Parts: sequence; structure tokens; C-alpha cells
Amino acid sequence: MKIKEILPSTIVGVDKRLSAGYETLSSVNDYYSGKEKIKIEVTKKSAEIVASTLNTEIIVTHGEGLHGKALHVKLVPTDMTNEIISRWKELNSLNPELPYPQEEVVNKDWLEVGLFYNKELIDLDLTISDYILGGILPEGQTAEELVAGELYQYEE
Repeated sequence: MKIKEILPSTIVGVDKRLSAGYETLSSVNDYYSGKEKIKIEVTKKSAEIVASTLNTEIIVTHGEGLHGKALHVKLVPTDMTNEIISRWKELNSLNPELPYPQEEVVNKDWLEVGLFYNKELIDLDLTISDYILGGILPEGQTAEELVAGELYQYEE
């Protein structure tokens, strides 16, 4: 008789613990799902910014990840991307104080190259930036002269 009294209360206790565990797992899954959505949007936006800066093409594929939908973004360099990198490297060789992401370029990590440019060279003198990104030199000026002076413009 005691067994009958203990057994139902034990099952109810186990049932409540399982239910609480399920709710916790559900919350964790919801958290990671939301986090994944944010990560997808950040990755996509970063890729769009970099593609605009370095003139790359973007290949976006959708798939399944560990916690649901996954987005895979690949940046593909174009001829213009290679020209940008070539001019950037040229200026860096003329003035090593101009930051250049050697390792990222060698590894063809175009997202990191673009993020490096946008982070490290944000205050770059516009004439230098125009040359790196567009190949435009001020009239009568050489690349050597371009990087011989101040590299950055600072707003007061």
C-alpha cells in the first residue's frame, strides 16, 4: 500500500522536473536561435560594407546550422579588388607607417581585409584613400609624394 502512495507522488515530481528541464532547453534554444539571427544580420551587413569598400562580389548561401538556419557569406575578389590591394601594398612599401593587412591578404580573408581597412584607415587622408580605392592621384603628384607627408586627417 505504501508503494502505491509513494509511486504517484514520485512520478509527479519527476514529471515536474522534466517539464522544467524542457522549458530550460526551450529557452536556451530560443536564445541561440535569436543570437544566430543577429549574427546572420551582422555578418551580412559586414560583408555588404566590405564588398562596397573593396569592390568584391558577395556569394550568400543559406543552410542549416547547429541552432537552426545558417548563412554563409563569401566575398570573391574582382579585378578591381586586386587593383585596390596592389595600390594599398604599393603605398605601404613606400611608407610602412600606412597599415597593411599582409596576413589577411595572403590568406584571402577578404572580410577581414575590408574590416581592417574600415577600422585602421577610417581617418586616412582623403587623397590617399582616393588613390587606394580608385587609383586617383592629385594632379601632378606621385604615389611617393602622396605618402611622404601626413597620412591621416584629424578633425578638431
